[in-house]
Amino acid sequence: MHRTTQRLFADTALAACVLLWLATNFIYYLIVEPSMSHMCSLFATSLLMYVWIRARPIESLRQCLAIGLAGGLVGLVRQPDATLFLLPLLDYMFMRKSFLERGKRIALTAAGFFFIFWVQMFVWNMLNGSPFLSGYFLKGHEGFSWWSPHVLDVLFSAEHGLFLWHPILLFAAIGLVLLFRANPLIGGLLLAGFFSQIYLIASWSSWSQGDSFGGRMFISLLPVFAIGLAAFLQRVTLKNNMRVLLLVVSGVLVLWNFLFLIQYRLGFISLSGPYTIRELTIGKMEMIIEIANRFFH
Repeated sequence: MHRTTQRLFADTALAACVLLWLATNFIYYLIVEPSMSHMCSLFATSLLMYVWIRARPIESLRQCLAIGLAGGLVGLVRQPDATLFLLPLLDYMFMRKSFLERGKRIALTAAGFFFIFWVQMFVWNMLNGSPFLSGYFLKGHEGFSWWSPHVLDVLFSAEHGLFLWHPILLFAAIGLVLLFRANPLIGGLLLAGFFSQIYLIASWSSWSQGDSFGGRMFISLLPVFAIGLAAFLQRVTLKNNMRVLLLVVSGVLVLWNFLFLIQYRLGFISLSGPYTIRELTIGKMEMIIEIANRFFH
């Protein structure tokens, strides 16, 4: 990669991370509700993405073991995030190696995964009577509807719809598509990780995510979004006439998120919903006016 291109990608990657910190629910669960597991799951998935992508093309069996250990940590912290562990396994399938060599890598990666994840399986066995029976399947009023997922609701509804609450992630998703066009393998794998999480969350009976500041179940996917947003920013910043517009839009999205945070935390909207589109849009201006009236009177 040319040095100028490397520098541009480094700059856009840093900008993407900062934007995701400020324009998504990352900052809320980092500062306001740090007791929840989301920052731990974000660390685990970030570690998995780092170990996997940094090692590509994966030649060393030791790297396969490291990927497996990171994947086991992901599953141990939050089981639904383990769909991301499938990405390096799929990556092995496209390697230009013999079936035996690919099998070795898959087996060693799986061994690393279960070296960590056996702890969770032991707990399941003690509590639920089987090492394969997760608590997600023991709640009588909750479960998964695999044939009727609420995909559009999870992405766009007022009930914590991912792109409605955090529009910056729509640009990140577009960036993943751009990355797919430039690098079909890594872009396709990251898109598969994104779609797997959408399908899983949309299939759950609690797809609206209860008391939630935005789509909190997607926080562990932020490393994937960061790569997509970096790809999007890199494409846009190549056009000089787009840079000012990019700064303006970024500022608006950060402001949008902070107004959401104030609405949510100060009780201008409920913690769990249901919400109206008016509350989530015009309600922000009404909140500012009400706060100003309280302050000056």
